[in-house]
Amino acid sequence: MLSAALVALATAGKPADGSDLLSLAEARAEVRRLRAKLAATEPTGAGQWVEVPTAHSPPYRSSGGMATLTGGPLQGGVLLFGGADGEHSGSFLNDTWLLFNNDWIELKPPVVPGTRSNPQIVPYKSGAVMFGGFGPDTSRYGITTLGDTWLFEATGSNPPTGTWRELTLPVHPAARAYHTFTPYFGGGLLFGGRTAIWTNRVTALGDTWVFEEDKWRQLESTIVPTTLLQSTSMPAPSARMGHIVVCGLNATVEPEIALNPGLNPPGNEKFVGPADCVLYGGAVVADADFFSDTWLLYRNNGTPVWKQQNNYGTAPRGRWCFAASACTDPSNGIVMAGGSIDYRVSGVGTYQWTATPVPHEPSSENPGHPPGYTGKWELVDSSTGASQQSAGTMMTTTPNGVLLWGGYFNASGGNHPGHLNEKLWRWTGC
Repeated sequence: MLSAALVALATAGKPADGSDLLSLAEARAEVRRLRAKLAATEPTGAGQWVEVPTAHSPPYRSSGGMATLTGGPLQGGVLLFGGADGEHSGSFLNDTWLLFNNDWIELKPPVVPGTRSNPQIVPYKSGAVMFGGFGPDTSRYGITTLGDTWLFEATGSNPPTGTWRELTLPVHPAARAYHTFTPYFGGGLLFGGRTAIWTNRVTALGDTWVFEEDKWRQLESTIVPTTLLQSTSMPAPSARMGHIVVCGLNATVEPEIALNPGLNPPGNEKFVGPADCVLYGGAVVADADFFSDTWLLYRNNGTPVWKQQNNYGTAPRGRWCFAASACTDPSNGIVMAGGSIDYRVSGVGTYQWTATPVPHEPSSENPGHPPGYTGKWELVDSSTGASQQSAGTMMTTTPNGVLLWGGYFNASGGNHPGHLNEKLWRWTGC
């Protein structure tokens, strides 16, 4: 109908007032432009979410910690801890589950971390390491942020067993929740989050930490002052919560050059080495100031440095509390789903980001973007199944593909109970 309307406009005679209409050639060019714009917003069909049936399942929840173990007797199993089955501290959980041999099994360690929502877990040595989250307290809100570090150590596979052990460390990140903690060179990379209730704007965090060899260290080269809104001249992403960071890309950029068009003047810095991590989105508070920026963490002569990228392709709408994970084949980038585009309103759609260099010369593939730009977003699925499991959806990369579990359906607001989901899904596109 759009094309027909444009053609009709182009071939009609001049109106009575004598004003000019588009010529036929101009109308056809406009049709091509609008068709290309429409195609950019349509899913590519590169994959779909397929439900994975299991005989057992953890009780429904959102905002738990989930990670695929990469070593030890439970290697390949998916560890799940905690989360919330409601909106108050009394709904916080501290059970431990393992997806192993195609079924969920509840583990019963003798010692477990306290109840919490929003912990973050990464695989580590023969098990996993967990940091932070929201926990209950006696304040007027009944909730506080946690700054504890716990190790999960797998001890057997038949039956699956493991133990939790808290690490008491002299140096560690501040207590927080809504942060990211992602696998990074055998340890974990932590970024951002909040140190208090989400309605307090001044507690957003923008620091970057690495956990390795049973200790924490802060990446000084990535420190950025706390701000409310993103500035393109910042040396690192601004303080935020509910964002995603995915590492393990080892993405090859333009030979020895990665330009940051956000700097002033643009394109005046050179960075040697691959991009290891990608960051997207997040928010300052739960119902406002959603980010839609994309950052890469490069190794600049061995030193990690954040650099902002233009959003090339069909970038997701700004959102928070969504899920993302690296594709099983890292060359296929990352897959991202869900999240809230407004308070308690789901952001439907699954997107993939790939490290795709854009040609230096302007073309149909690169209409005016600066040379050296690396990375491209694509909308790959717009169905409302797994991708509409909104805030608190958990995602992890396994040898058999990317898995998604939990979260809650919410298209128009409402409380968590009644919307929570306990289905397990696998993404076929990467």
